Order: sequence, then structure tokens, then C-alpha cells
Amino acid sequence: MTPGLYRALLRLLPRGFREEYGDEMCRVAEEHWRAVRGGTGWWGAKLFWARQSAALVREAARLHRREHTTTGGVTMDGFRQDLGQALRALIHRPGFSLITVATLGLGIGATTTIFSAISAVLLTPLPYGDGERIVTVVRKDLASGERDGVSAENVRDLAEAAERLSSVAVAEPWSVDMRLEGRAEVLRTWAVSHGFFDALGVEASVGRTFLPGEYQQGTGDVLVLSHASWVTRFGADPGVIGSSLLTDAGLVTVVGVMPADFRYPDAAGAWMARPPRPWDSEGRAASFMDAVGRLAPGASLEEAQAEADRIATSLREAYPEANADMGFELVPLREYLFGDVRTPLLLLMAAVGIVLLIACANVAGLVLARGAQRGREYALRGALGASTGRLISHVTAESLLLTAVGGAVGVGITLLGVRAIQALGPDHLPRIDGMRVDGAVLLFAVLAAGLSAILSGLAPSLRLSRPDLRDALGDGSRGATGGTKASRMRARLVVTEVAAAVVLLVGAGLLLRSFTVILDKELGFEPRDRLALQVFAYDGYVTDPSEGLTRGVFVDQVLERMEAIPGVTGTAITSNLPGATDGTVASIEIEVPFTVEGWALHPGQEPLVSVSQVTPRYFDVMGIDVVRGRAFQSGDNPDGAPVIMVNETFVRRHLGDVDPLGERLTVEFGGQPVPREIVGVVRDTRPLGHTSAPIPEAYFPLSQIPSGSLTFVLRAATDAATMVQPASEAIWAVNPGQAVWGAATLEALLSDWLSERRFNLFLLSTFSAVALALAAVGIYGLISFSVHRRLGELGIRRALGGQAGDLMGMVLAEGAKLAGTGVVIGLAGAYYLSRFLRGMLFEIEPTDPATFVTLAVVVLATAALATFIPAIRAMRVDPVAALRSE
Repeated sequence: MTPGLYRALLRLLPRGFREEYGDEMCRVAEEHWRAVRGGTGWWGAKLFWARQSAALVREAARLHRREHTTTGGVTMDGFRQDLGQALRALIHRPGFSLITVATLGLGIGATTTIFSAISAVLLTPLPYGDGERIVTVVRKDLASGERDGVSAENVRDLAEAAERLSSVAVAEPWSVDMRLEGRAEVLRTWAVSHGFFDALGVEASVGRTFLPGEYQQGTGDVLVLSHASWVTRFGADPGVIGSSLLTDAGLVTVVGVMPADFRYPDAAGAWMARPPRPWDSEGRAASFMDAVGRLAPGASLEEAQAEADRIATSLREAYPEANADMGFELVPLREYLFGDVRTPLLLLMAAVGIVLLIACANVAGLVLARGAQRGREYALRGALGASTGRLISHVTAESLLLTAVGGAVGVGITLLGVRAIQALGPDHLPRIDGMRVDGAVLLFAVLAAGLSAILSGLAPSLRLSRPDLRDALGDGSRGATGGTKASRMRARLVVTEVAAAVVLLVGAGLLLRSFTVILDKELGFEPRDRLALQVFAYDGYVTDPSEGLTRGVFVDQVLERMEAIPGVTGTAITSNLPGATDGTVASIEIEVPFTVEGWALHPGQEPLVSVSQVTPRYFDVMGIDVVRGRAFQSGDNPDGAPVIMVNETFVRRHLGDVDPLGERLTVEFGGQPVPREIVGVVRDTRPLGHTSAPIPEAYFPLSQIPSGSLTFVLRAATDAATMVQPASEAIWAVNPGQAVWGAATLEALLSDWLSERRFNLFLLSTFSAVALALAAVGIYGLISFSVHRRLGELGIRRALGGQAGDLMGMVLAEGAKLAGTGVVIGLAGAYYLSRFLRGMLFEIEPTDPATFVTLAVVVLATAALATFIPAIRAMRVDPVAALRSE
């Protein structure tokens, strides 16, 4: 330190103080130095000037702090004072405070709730080792571009030839019937080939997974339980490891339990080792298995895909019939699992972002209106020397308090919202049960609150921190005006709210219109009061030959017992139920080639038809109309003539104008081409719910073409759901060893197909309704304030002969102008943004004119209602009282 540096540090002092006392301070410091320097060395000199400089810096800080305090500058103490004043002011105005906090809390809570879903579904790491290097292998039709499942043999060839994939395995849907307490119980299982757990990079949480030798034929059956099965069926007993379970396939040994979050390919009950099957080589065209692989170290997805393309080309050349137009596509696991929900979640996040924007605009308008009423106060503060920073601090303190409380309310709403989504959301929404308010969600809530504070408080702070004394005292009644600039800003905020609400409403309207179109589609069958119970009784079903319980006897006896259940008015069986979701009840889709007598086709050119086996009463029980010919009869048995029924789509597509009755089809089923005569035509049904299209279908009598896939259908006179237990008892009474795969009402199955659409519609409609309500509040608040501000003007107009209706029309016109401007801007935005909804719509264009016009009218009508009350107040203004208030 030196005297020169000390003199330079004088610039830290306030300018006025420095000019008056700076030279004197330097003179005193130098005199003091001359008095003491004789007894100090070089180090003592440095230490002396360091102490002097430190004292100068402290004094400069003290002087600046005092100056800011006396002139209204911003300090921590001053900001604390502002917070205290803001708190007292908000307590004294509970109406304003409650509305503001509720508005912000609603916006923050809705936004944070949807973010919690996005966090659980899209942002949480996959529960697998190095999950971003895992890919699913799907079969891609090169002609149509459609994706489908794979066959075991094709995947085995891929695994042997690929160098860019370190592990490739298949998972085949399977089923194990366990014998518990004398009855069979289904344990839904996946049979997985060697390398499955290696590809996923996951180990058992208890016990182990499969050893390499256990993937060979004849090594004995082993089982790995899911965590849910271990807990619910075995009480989380570690002793189950190594124990044997009695199943329909004999004894199986439990060797491990998987972690709780392991659910691939889906939430199965168990996994079995899958050795190569003898029939794999004959099933290359199969497309019902899942496949998973892991990128080899150093390999990229692009390199692995190029290699898979080369292997697929060689397989098409080697097996042209089974692999025509077949290709492999490697899909990252995250995209495969969550790709179908990514777009709806992001759209919902955009929707709640708009709600938050509207909430912030509403609060900003409220703060501006309240600040405008205090315009004289801010103007006088500025005239008395309060700096811009001091005024910003004063206004911002109130905004921060409101936002902090609103954020706390928002977190509470998030807790309720997460529970509501988990209760109302579709079961197949991945990770919906993993939604929680964790650290990431709370951090997002804090950020949302901070953004809300900026958006709702920054504009008012900047506007109110620059008061114009002449504007405050001369532009309105008794200083209760915010001036024309503030009015214009509030008007812009309201227009923004209306425009944003229109965008949301159009989106919800398009989804609602689409949903209505879906529900209007004819199913072709009657789902009400129908119950389905599915069992599988394939070859080898006879458990005790001495009892003579053949499949035919089992079917007849179960139908007889079900008919005797009180409230049951009809029973039937089908091998494939329309509306089955592959969840509770499996969809068994079988397509076989056929020819019509007289056709001249080359082998391999035969069209395909979806076939089902049914009992004679099936069409009556399901409410499917027979439009031509007859339904099956008891005489259509193994000894009768081979007959078949087809649907209307089959006739239109393959027979044209030819009379279908009596036409003979040769259908290849079970490797045996059998000529069959068409005896009836039934109405089209939608096989996979309302959104699916009818396909060519044919029906065999179950007694002529037996099936191990048996779905019992009961028509009930009362609530069909109450028939599950007695219908199950009817099955177990005939054979206790027969497990019920699944049971559900047809209405529940159809509801599952619509659950995701219903969920998205519910959320977007809720957010839209909130947005419209907030926009209406904004219009009401602005027009009310405008009427209050113009009481003097309105009084003068009445005193000069103005009619009440004219005043009312003037106020309504003001509201209509704001709403109309917002609607036009909103419709333009909706026209551009609605295209992102295309994938969520059904037979409705994103620019559907009827929806746009209807929602515009709704918004304008809502705006008119919001303006009506202030307009009534303007119409009833007392000219004498209004003039006296001036």
C-alpha cells in the first residue's frame, strides 16, 4: 500500500463528501504518517497504509448506506421494511390478496403437476444399466412402413450375425397356471431367450436370473418372479427362492425375484427361460414377440442399424416367402416405451404454460390497477426524492410476497393434482404410479414461482416506479387513475389473456369434437350388460383321462352352469372377442389365406381373412345382427356340412355384387384346406374399439373347428360386473385345474381403448375452462376499473342528457373491442398451433371451421357476460353523486 493508492481510493467516497473533505483526509493521513514513520521499516509502512485504506473503504460504505437510506435508495434493511409494509398492506386488503394468491397458485400448481408427470415418464433414468444403449428390435414392413413384433428365428439369426449388438434376445408372451389351494391361478409370464437380462443390464434383487445352461431343452423349468408377484402371492418371503411350484406344466423352480421397477416388456408376473423351440424355424413370419438388444461397446445406433439392414436383406433373400418386405428397425428403448405419450405430455405442458401465462397476466393487471389507485402516493414519493430503485423495491416486495404464498399454494395443488392424475389416468400410461412431488418437482415449482414473480411483477414495477406527477394529479379523478399509459398496458394484458384462452379452448374443442365422432361410430355389437371371461385350454388339456373331461365336455358343462346363474339371460363362446385389449382379455387375432371357388390365383397370392370360432348363440348374445342367411345351428357339428359365416366387409371386398349365400370358400386352417359354404352374413364389428375399422372376418362353428382360446360371453339382466365370481365358480366346478386368464365387462374393455383420449380431453378441457375463467375475470376487472375511473365522465354525460342505454352500450363496446381483438389473435395462434394435435384427433382436421367458429362465439359470449355487470353499474350512475366525487 502507498499514499498514491490511498488517494485513488478516495473515489469510493460519495462525490459531494469527496469534494468537501477529500483533500483534508489526505493531509491528515500524511501528517500522521510523518509522525510515525521514523520507527517503522518497509513492512511497517505497508501495514500503516493498508490500515488507512481499509478505514477509508469502511467509511465509504457507511456513507453510501446512509445516503441511500435518507434518499430512498435500496438496501437490505430498506427491502425488509418494504416487505413488512407489503405484508401489512396485503392483510388489510384480503380480497385482492386472496384472488391474487389463488390465481398464481392455480397456475403454478397446474404447471408443476404436469411437470411431475413429465419428470416421471420422460426425465427419470431408465431402471436398467446404461439404459440409453438398449434398443428394441422390431419388424418393419418395407412396403407399408408399419412396425410389428418379431419371430424367434429371425432374431436368432440377427444375434449370431451382428457385431454391433452385444446381446439380442426375444420375449414371448406365455402363461403359467399355478395350483394354489386346490385351484389354478394364472401367472402372466414372458418366456425370454438367452441374453435377455444381459441386454437390459439388470440383475435379480433376490436370488439370480437364469444360467446359460437353463436355456437348453430338457434342463428343467425355472422361474424368476416379479417383485409384485413375490409380495402379493408369497408375502415377500425370501424362502420362496429354490422352492418348487406346481403348475400346469409340472414343477417349476423359483430362482430369483426382479427389482420392483423392472417391468419389461410389461408388468408381467414372472419370466421363464425360453430354449429354442422345435417350431421356431417354421414360424419366421410370426410377429407376436418382443426383442431387445444392447449396442456393443463403441458402436453407434447408426452403425448397428446399417448392419441390421444388411442382415435383413440376406434373410429376405434366404426366406422370400416368410420374410417378404421384412426389415429390422432398432428403436431406442426410451423412445419405444414412451414415444406414444411424449407428444400428449408435451402438449399438456404447453397448455398449462399458457394457463400460467394467463394467471401472471391477470395478476399483473390486478397489481397495475391497485398501483394506479396509489398513483398519487408513488408520484409524491418520487417528488420527495425516492429513487427509481427504491420505488421498484417497494412494488416488487409486494409481488414477491404474493408469488411466494401463491407458490406454496401451488405446491399444495400439485400434491392433489398428482393424486388426481394417478386416479384418473389410464393404466397403460407408463410410470404413472411413479409420479411424486420430489426434489426436482419442488425445484421446478420454485422456478415457476420465480418466473411468475417476474412476469406478474416486473411490468408493474417498471411502470409504477416511473410516476409522472402531472399525470398522477391531472389525468383522473382525485389521483385514483393510473393514467392512459397504465390503462393501455392493462388492456394489452387482457387481450393476451383472451388470446391464450382461445388457443386452449380450440385445442380442447378439437379433442372434444374428435371424441364425439369416435363415440358416434357404430360398434356392430352391444357392449352393455355383457361380461367376458377368458380361459386357455389348448391340446393336452385333459388332466385326468379317467374322468373323460375332454374340451368339448368342459365347454358344454360350463355353458350349462353359467346359464343357470340368476340374472344371466344368455351365454356363448368365441375364440376372439371384439374390443379385447390384450390387457385383461387377450386379443387372439388369426388371419388365414382363402380362395373363392372359381378364382384362379397363383400360390402365395391368396388374400387373408381374420377368423374366429364361435358357438351358435354367439351372435344373439353379442347383439350382432345377421343381415343375410342364417346363424349357426346345433346341426353345424362335426358330422354336419362344413359351413362358414362372413361379415359385410368381406362381402364388399371379395365378392362384390355376387350373392354370398351358397358361395364356397377354401380356407386353410391348421394346414388343412377345407371347402366351406357361406350360410350367413353378419353385420360388421370394430375389432379393436371405436377407432378401429371393420376388417374382413369369417366365423367357424366351434364344434367343427375347435379352439383352445375360449372366451365365455354372458348377457346379464343386471350389472354384468357382479357375475365375475359366479361365472368363475362355474368354470372351477367343472375343472378346478382350469385358470381364468381374465374377466371384464365389454364396457370396461371399450373404455380402456378410450382411456388415454378421455384423459387428455379431461385435462385440456379443465385447463381451458380455467383459462377462460381467468380471462373473464381479467375483462371484468379491467372494465370495472375503467367504469370506476370514468365516473366523473359518465356523470357529466348523464347530466348533459345522455341515456342509460347509451352508457351501457359504450361500456359493452369497450369490452367487445378487447375480447374481439383477443379472439382474432387467439384464432390466428390456434390455426398455427393446432396442427400439433393432428396425431391426437380422429376424423377431424386441426383447422376444423365449426370448432373455431363455435369457440370464438363462446369466448365472446363469456366476455359479454364479464362486461355486463360493469355496464349495468355504468347505466345506473347517479350524475349528482358522480360530479360530487370529482
